[in-house]
Amino acid sequence: MASNNSSVVQSFSIALIVFVMLTFVLAVTTYLFFKKADENLKLLEAKQTEASDANTKRLEAEKNRLELVKDVLGFPEELGNPEILKRKQDAIDDVYGKYLEQPTYDSVVEWLSSSVQKHHEAMSSLQAEKDRFAAEKKELADRHEAELKKKEESTQNAVAKIKDVESKQQASEAAAAASIKQLEQARDAATAQTKRLKLVGEKISQARPYLSLDRQQKWPADSEAADGDRDERRVAVLLDEMRDRERTIVRLNQIIAKLRVADPALQTTVLAATPKNDRIDEFDGRILSVNELDRTVLVSVGRTTGLRAGLKFNVFDPTDPQPQIGSKKAVVEVTAIESDSLVRCRVRQDSTRDPIIPGDVVATSLWSPGTPLEVVIVGIAQFGGDPEGDGKRLEQLVERVGGTVADTVSASTTMVVDAGVPQSKGIDAEGQVASRKFWTAKQKERRVSQMKAAEQMGIKVTAIEPFLDMLGLQVESVRANRLPVPLDRNAAPARTENVAF
Repeated sequence: MASNNSSVVQSFSIALIVFVMLTFVLAVTTYLFFKKADENLKLLEAKQTEASDANTKRLEAEKNRLELVKDVLGFPEELGNPEILKRKQDAIDDVYGKYLEQPTYDSVVEWLSSSVQKHHEAMSSLQAEKDRFAAEKKELADRHEAELKKKEESTQNAVAKIKDVESKQQASEAAAAASIKQLEQARDAATAQTKRLKLVGEKISQARPYLSLDRQQKWPADSEAADGDRDERRVAVLLDEMRDRERTIVRLNQIIAKLRVADPALQTTVLAATPKNDRIDEFDGRILSVNELDRTVLVSVGRTTGLRAGLKFNVFDPTDPQPQIGSKKAVVEVTAIESDSLVRCRVRQDSTRDPIIPGDVVATSLWSPGTPLEVVIVGIAQFGGDPEGDGKRLEQLVERVGGTVADTVSASTTMVVDAGVPQSKGIDAEGQVASRKFWTAKQKERRVSQMKAAEQMGIKVTAIEPFLDMLGLQVESVRANRLPVPLDRNAAPARTENVAF
C-alpha cells in the first residue's frame, strides 16, 4: 500500500517536471517568435517611411515643376514637356534667334533685362526732360500769373481810385445839395421869421386897448415906419405895463394873504378891491340845466379834480368871450359832485330881468379845472381834544375830500391852513399847558416861514373854520369828535357875507 502511494507520487512529480519544462520551452519559442515579428514590423515601417519620403520628394519636384511651368514660364499646368519645348522654340528661338546666337532662357532674360534697363534709362532721360519742360512751363505760368495779378491789382487800384473820385464827387454834390438845402431852409426860416415878426407886430398892435390911458398915449402909431423900431418901442411900453401890473399883483397877493380871503367875513372887502374892468381869461364850465323848484343848476366843468362843495362860480353871458368880472349875471355855489365832469350848484344870487339859462358859462378865480387840492397845514390844530390827534384828524379831512397834505409851500399849493398857536387853557397831569407842550420852536419857525412863503407867492392863507366851511363840512361835527359830513344840499342858503369866494 505504501509502495503504491510512493510510485504515484513519483509519477506525479515526473509529470509535473515535464509540464514545467514544456511550459518553459513554449514561453521561449513564443518570445522568439514575437521578437522576430516585431523586427519585421519595424523594417516594414522603415520601408514605408522611405517610400513616403520618396513620394513626397516626387510630389515636391512635380510642384516645383508646375510652379516653374505656370509661374515662371507662364505655361499651363497640364502642358507636357514636348509641348513646352515646342512653345519655347516658337516663343524664344524664333523670336529672339535673330538677336541671340543661342537663345536660352538665361540669355533671353539677360538680354531682356539689359534692353529694359536701356529703355528705362531712355525713359528716365525723357522724364527728366519732361520734368524740365514742366518746370519751365510752371515758371512761365507763375510769371504770367504774377503779371496778370499785378495788372489786376493795378486795375483794382485804378477802379478804387475812380470809385474814390466818384464818391468824393458824390459827397461834394451831396454837400453842395445839403448846403443849398440849408440855404433854402435858412431862406424859408428867414421868410417864416419875417412873417412871424409881422404877425407878432400885428398881435402887439392889438394890445393897445388893454393898456392904461397914459401908456395908450405913449403907444407908437401905426403910421410910423414898420422898420422894427416901432414894434420894439411897443414891446417896451408893454413891458413897462407888465412890470407895473406885476408890482400891483404882488401888493394884492400880500394884501389877500394878510386878509385870508377864505374867511367868509372878508369876501365883500376883497371883491370890492377887485377892479371892475378886470376880464375873465377863460371859462371854467357851462350850465346844462336849471331847476327852478329847488333853485339849483347842473354845471359841466370838464374835470372835477380839486373842486369841492362851497366853492362859488360867477355866471356870465356866453356871447362875450372875455367878460368883465363886474358884468356877472348871477352867483352859484357848489353843493355836490355828481360825476367826474358834473357838479350840482345852488343859486345864491340872480336877477329876474336876466335869469340863468342853459348855455350860460361860469368862472372863478379860486379854482382851475384839473388842479388837485394841495394843502399845507401850519400851527397846532385844536378841535377840543388832543392836539396831536386833532392834527391827524385835520389831515384826514383833507385826504377824505381827495386832497393831499404837503409839508412846504410850492407852486402847486392850493392854500395854507393856519391852525393857529396853542391856547393856554387847562393844565395836564405834568403841570404843563395841555396844548402848549406840543408847540416847539421848530413848529413856530415853520409856521412863520410857510406863511411868509405863501404871502410872497400870493397863496391863500385861511383859518380852520373858513377852510372847513369852504369844503362844505360842519365844524360842529368835527368838534364833536365824529366824522364830518357834507352840508345838506337842501338846507337854506347861507348869507352872502358868510360865504367865501
